[in-house]
Amino acid sequence: PALDRALQESMVPRASAIARAYLGEDADWNGGYVALRLPARQMNMQEYASGLWHHDRCGNRIKCFVFLTDVTATTHPTRVARGSQRNVYYSYDSFQESRYDDAWVRDNYDVVDMLGEYGEGFCFDSNTLHQGELQGDGGRDAVIIEFNAFEKSQTLDRVLCNPCGGFDHLDRESRCNFFDNKVHPNDDDDEEYPELQFPPPPTPRPPPGGASSPLPPSLPPSPSPPPPPSAP
Repeated sequence: PALDRALQESMVPRASAIARAYLGEDADWNGGYVALRLPARQMNMQEYASGLWHHDRCGNRIKCFVFLTDVTATTHPTRVARGSQRNVYYSYDSFQESRYDDAWVRDNYDVVDMLGEYGEGFCFDSNTLHQGELQGDGGRDAVIIEFNAFEKSQTLDRVLCNPCGGFDHLDRESRCNFFDNKVHPNDDDDEEYPELQFPPPPTPRPPPGGASSPLPPSLPPSPSPPPPPSAP
């Protein structure tokens, strides 16, 4: 309950303002979050696939981390490849083609560790190449929330099995086929699912302030800086 209250009262309103500034006014929080806990020991890629450099297969999307512990170089920090959010990838279909070699990333980008104290955090475009550090002797706890451009997320929900969820869609119960990485209706005789359509039919707009959320539409505007002193 305390975490849900913090999300509603503080985390999501602040992150929503960032998402709208970057993605546009239709930036949509789908009402979910991830509570991340990484152990105080070295990890391997089998238990934490995000230890590989990757993008999230969503195109431009805002992902925000709120630190529930201090994050240092020894507590499995997230690393980002500065500037790679501008990449246009040939395909977003499969998990494997979204993973990148460490040496190649470091040769081509400035790599930045996202560090901070308890209660701080950061937001970034998850089209950026990023990874979670596998080495470390300290744990990391964080809350993760994500924002998509509303219309884009509705389209992706219908045609790809990727991490971009939306506010509401007709094929919510459709299943992913992990052989071709596409969404297919369930064929069970005792179940009824709508046929997928592309382009998708119009989707209900999210309520003001973001999906499934009673949050205010925006934070109060920051006061304007004072004008510079006039020349004598």
